[in-house]
Amino acid sequence: MGSNHQILVIIQAAAAFGLVLTLSWLGVLFWARRRHSEKSTIAQRLGTSAASDAPGASRTLRLWHDGKEAVTYVPGASRRAPLRVRFERLCRDAGFHVQPRTVATALVLSAMVFGLVLGLVASRIFPAFVGGLAVFLGFWAWVNKRIAKRARIFERQLVESLELSARALRAGHPLMASFQLISVEIPAPVGHLFAGIVQQQAMGMRLDEALRRAAAEGRSPDLDLFAAAMTIHTRTGGNLADVMGSIALVIRERLRLQRRFRTLVAQTQVSKRILVAMPIIMFGVLHLISPEYTEQLYATSTGSFLLATAAGYLINDWAMMNKMAELKP
Repeated sequence: MGSNHQILVIIQAAAAFGLVLTLSWLGVLFWARRRHSEKSTIAQRLGTSAASDAPGASRTLRLWHDGKEAVTYVPGASRRAPLRVRFERLCRDAGFHVQPRTVATALVLSAMVFGLVLGLVASRIFPAFVGGLAVFLGFWAWVNKRIAKRARIFERQLVESLELSARALRAGHPLMASFQLISVEIPAPVGHLFAGIVQQQAMGMRLDEALRRAAAEGRSPDLDLFAAAMTIHTRTGGNLADVMGSIALVIRERLRLQRRFRTLVAQTQVSKRILVAMPIIMFGVLHLISPEYTEQLYATSTGSFLLATAAGYLINDWAMMNKMAELKP
């Protein structure tokens, strides 16, 4: 009788899990279909084809200035980079001063040691797996927070750099002298970036190529805007100081909008943290009050499966709420 009851409980739990998973996938499919429909509508209005949006495809940009046509080619999005390249970019964006191989080795060793300690304490494999996974997730969250902080510093410094360059140009300095002034007056990371541009241009590289490389390394939409504006200016001409000032004004207004957006979603972010932390806190409280009540969740295979499922849903909900509260340029 007891075994039949356990089988019935397992079947009910599996059915509930399957129902929730099916509804989640239906929501994802509906969202993907709606997004594809919106992209198709935009492509039809712009008169572009699906081939132009393919990875690696390039587009031709034609501009007219004083009756002259300037043609430039904008490369399309590249294919997905290998995992090693993406990890190296992640370490570079986070501002690590050690080799990515060293970071990866330290991360793997930390996960193994922490998982082994939990496994020995609990005398089970599942806590060891959860401990190792927690190390990876904690590292990912810490790195993303570090990247976001560096991105805010980069944007603020870029505005100051462009305004400094505009003042230097109005004072009669040449463009590369204004870049050299930025590399001296502005600290890293923007100062280091402009120092690299000056060095590459001194070694014979064209200015537009050096700017494109800097934009690819910085991976900032503001830097992409600056590089595109400078590339067009080298082909068409114009008042460079006014171009610098206009770009700085656009970036400053976008930063003001981002600060206002973060203020509006601050309450949502606090609610997200509370909702995600409540199940973990309640489980810890119940375990302290009545250990035999929660023992079934980590002492049996069914309970471990349910805990893993709950943890997966919490991580998924955390990621979805972060994505919903993201302001894309």
